Amino acid sequence: MQEQEIIDISSEILEIFLNIRKKKGKDFTIGFRQKDISKEEGKKRLVKGYWFLGSNYIFVPLFKKGDDARKVRTIGFVIGTNSKGQRTNYIEISCKGFNLSKQDLRFHQELSNEFNIKLNENNCGIYEFEDSEKYLTDNLSFYLNDFRSKAIELLDKYKLYDDYIITEEKFDKDLNKIIKIKEELGTVKSNTSINTVINTKPQAMNTPLNQILYGPPGTGKTYHTINKALAIVAPNFDLNQEREVVKQEFDKYVENGQIVFTTFHQSMTYEDFVEGIKPKVDEEQEEKSVYYEIEKGVFTKLVEHAKAHQIDKTEKKKIYTFEDGWNDLVNEATEAINNGSELVLPIQTPTMGLEVVDITDRGNLRLKPKSSDKALTYTVSITRTQKLYNVFNNLNTVKNIDKEFRAVIGGSNSTAYWAVLNYIINKVNGSVDTISEKQERKPYVLIIDEINRGNVSAIFGELITLIEVSKRLGKEEALQVILPYSKEKFGVPDNLYIIGTMNTADRSIEALDTALRRRFTFEEMIPKTEKVRSEIQLYNDLWKWKDVTWESKEWQIVEQGFGDLYGYTAEWELKKKDLWKEFVEKGYNESDAKDLMPLIENKLDLELILETINTRIEVLLDRDHLIGHSYFLGVDSIATLMARFKNNIIPLLQEYFYGDYGKIGLVLGKGFVTKTEGMKVSFASFGYDSEMYQDKITYTLKPIENEREFRKAIDALLIKK
Repeated sequence: MQEQEIIDISSEILEIFLNIRKKKGKDFTIGFRQKDISKEEGKKRLVKGYWFLGSNYIFVPLFKKGDDARKVRTIGFVIGTNSKGQRTNYIEISCKGFNLSKQDLRFHQELSNEFNIKLNENNCGIYEFEDSEKYLTDNLSFYLNDFRSKAIELLDKYKLYDDYIITEEKFDKDLNKIIKIKEELGTVKSNTSINTVINTKPQAMNTPLNQILYGPPGTGKTYHTINKALAIVAPNFDLNQEREVVKQEFDKYVENGQIVFTTFHQSMTYEDFVEGIKPKVDEEQEEKSVYYEIEKGVFTKLVEHAKAHQIDKTEKKKIYTFEDGWNDLVNEATEAINNGSELVLPIQTPTMGLEVVDITDRGNLRLKPKSSDKALTYTVSITRTQKLYNVFNNLNTVKNIDKEFRAVIGGSNSTAYWAVLNYIINKVNGSVDTISEKQERKPYVLIIDEINRGNVSAIFGELITLIEVSKRLGKEEALQVILPYSKEKFGVPDNLYIIGTMNTADRSIEALDTALRRRFTFEEMIPKTEKVRSEIQLYNDLWKWKDVTWESKEWQIVEQGFGDLYGYTAEWELKKKDLWKEFVEKGYNESDAKDLMPLIENKLDLELILETINTRIEVLLDRDHLIGHSYFLGVDSIATLMARFKNNIIPLLQEYFYGDYGKIGLVLGKGFVTKTEGMKVSFASFGYDSEMYQDKITYTLKPIENEREFRKAIDALLIKK
């Protein structure tokens, strides 16, 4: 195919796909060309308009694994020409490689069978269209609808969905890149955004407002809350980067208050979560005293921030602020004291007032009634005054200053605070200068870790109704309640997302409060055994140690430990540096770990170990008590794996089986648990039948002293002879 033909057809495919996506939703994604590998200007393709893969042909991938020279795992729609210049059009399926999972192979085989695609000895095959000239009409429609739908169904069946599907965030990022290139090429107007192209608002439209990630320990529930929160607040951020980069982005939004993380526990209360009356120590008075004030909880504070950014709006704000008013008052008072004159602030009683007699070291004001030299002096703090200012910007609405002020700042001299607040409000209102401040809608996220460990009904209280999607502020059936302490109206805006995590080993979903279950969507997090494959472990180790040299002692220890555990092939030393150079040029992408497979012997199969353990646990208990893959992540030596079994896996099994070491033996085998029969015990002299205990069988954990014993125990676990 000629270059211009490829560019024109690529643009047509993109337009057709985006029109279909408008109807199907944002989770309808395909793959684009990621970058220009060549550094020579003339050989770069992406910047010319090659939106999809291929050199002299077009390859449109459905999933993460696209077209590459090794053809390890690819599915794509191919448009090209043959040697006679005739149009060719087919769907290509390829699944080869000795270290692919059984699920991968079964998925590709069943998909091929469904469409009568014959796979050769290398597990490669094609679906040939009857009329190749219909590549932009019937054929592309079949690929994006019928073929894709069946593929998605099978991905769900084999639990491979997350491994294959291109996320909305990744798709949107790549599409934005294409739009920028189109701007440079002059094929689209400047400032065109992804949202004008696909006609959607920049929200996580398909993300539930309330969701809970549930599963057994170690399946990455808390880990994934970070990704899900970022997908909401920063939808164009690329989550397929190094974890360190992702975590830094997450921390940035935690810092600015858009993401809040909390953990439920047995002591968590409504007063902590929503609002309550809390004791405070008045540090600003000469004699410290305890007072009580209404304090907003973590949820209420976040709701207030979310409400302020629920819609796009422009507000006019005074340039002259509370701080300016306070500073002017302090300056006037200082000048009066230095000059020996008086600064008297009026109060509600006519002809009377309070004189500012001193400024404390903390910058607070000291006031004294003008009526008597023997009158007490009162301290007015800037902190409490600002709290009052935030609530009362018009003192004419205050009916009972003692009662209403005390509800905000506790027990203090209300008259003194009224006098200072009156001065500042008059100053602010007297200022005519304003600025227009544009405020954009922003999503906010509350992450509740271990949501099932708290008493959810008691913690949420009446708010359990308000978090329901249809009851959110901004919806037709929006509801508000009156909070019990502050007596304020309260509702939950529709730009606040709640993400909870739940450990099913502690408590099953069925045991959760019914009202909570109705208002949340649940996503099961299961152990992903493919995540612990040796090539992925090595790939992540390489990136973890990216800042050290190959010759550094730290890396050599890791490299040696990995070799002792898994084993390297003879090609490792020959190819490792060149392969690492390729990784760096392309950037972090865990799917590239497959390129390491030919360099690893795989003497120890962690994926098989985890699968074996979990299969046995599921039979003896249930799927709520499996072992998560995170317990096997970062295993780069025999010593590390031994420590994981000793410190994590075995204690977890002891908890699961309540100390029944016989069942633990059924899971781990005789290498980890020893059996003792006919144990003879001399009991104390007592009139009780002890014969039944003389031949009792007991089970105990077997101490493993060295790596050789540990390898033998693993072989026994896997029933290797």
